[in-house]
Amino acid sequence: MDEQERRRKKRYGIRESTVRFQQGKILSFLKSRSAKYLIVNISSKGLTFYSKEALVINETLRMKIESPKCAEPITVHGRVAWVVKATEMEAYRVGVEFQGTSDKARSDLKKLLDSAILDDVEVDKKTFLKEIEKP
Repeated sequence: MDEQERRRKKRYGIRESTVRFQQGKILSFLKSRSAKYLIVNISSKGLTFYSKEALVINETLRMKIESPKCAEPITVHGRVAWVVKATEMEAYRVGVEFQGTSDKARSDLKKLLDSAILDDVEVDKKTFLKEIEKP
């Protein structure tokens, strides 16, 4: 079963959307946040992003999603569903399934997805490297 067949909801690419995460659910606020990574695609059930870090399947993440389409970051928790080494760059493609999403986060995600006009945004090596070099 490929990545597309596993999905339960249509995913959208949203330009300049990024995610930062902290590993673990309990006391995750005490851990340092990751670098800012580009989101490849997102749905109401999960997202895919490129990471320089190799994450562990079933690991819990606390994430902040940022987009020019949102006034403030969306905070969600999720479980790493899959990790694949990207062949085109020194990174990992990571799929995360949202878990225990709050009503506010669900509402904010719906607004973000409703504003999505692109079905697919390609994240190439140049864009990835440029984005991770930003402070």
